[in-house]
Amino acid sequence: MEAATAEADVITTVRLTELGPSYEKSDTLIDEDEDEDEDEDEELAVINVPPRRVLVEVNGAVGPTWPTSRFPVVFLHDNVFGRTTPTFVEALGNIGRQFRLPEDAVWDALKDDFFVSSGYRCRFRRMGPRKIEIAIPSMEFYLPPENLSRSEQCRIIIALVVRLCDMDRRTTPWVLIVDTSFSSRLDKDGMTAMLTLVAKNDDNGLQTVLCLTYEQDVAIAQSVLPDRWLGSSTVGELTAHTFL
Repeated sequence: MEAATAEADVITTVRLTELGPSYEKSDTLIDEDEDEDEDEDEELAVINVPPRRVLVEVNGAVGPTWPTSRFPVVFLHDNVFGRTTPTFVEALGNIGRQFRLPEDAVWDALKDDFFVSSGYRCRFRRMGPRKIEIAIPSMEFYLPPENLSRSEQCRIIIALVVRLCDMDRRTTPWVLIVDTSFSSRLDKDGMTAMLTLVAKNDDNGLQTVLCLTYEQDVAIAQSVLPDRWLGSSTVGELTAHTFL
């Protein structure tokens, strides 16, 4: 992932690179003192993403004052759902690859008790190894994911990602990057819910870079987080808003 801005004769490039395939063995989600008879002991996370580095270059040279630390990063964009025939099933596989989790583990995370603290309390009914029906909070009945709107599917994916990040016991903060191709799929209620969810998890070390397409989305962010907005700065056609 790479982005660049230019002002006068200065070109600033921000690049997100993966440092290699090595990663530590995962732990379980369940505390050791929990009942061993419960079937909640599958390995879902601690999440083990290979190290990634945020590298900032100024006119082709490394900017020495910019952060070059390693972060566990998850990147949400429209291709999360697949390039040719976008599906919810493909999105779950993509999330699993980013978190370095087996796909079965991601599917096993789609449970009512796992989502009860997610900020988007969906209910799930497994219909097969790769089939599921979902009841979103506003519905009493279950539907296959493909019968839900793309905004609803995006909200479920965001809730899943944030919940998985929340279960990581490492002290290294997570960075969640949400591209415009993903955030633009959210309706007003979905955008509000995502901002509220991210803000609620800020104390758990989740850092968020949210790319917004429309000016009205900025107004939503300012209304949801009125006490956290610090200001904005503009470079060319790019405006960056900073929230505490």
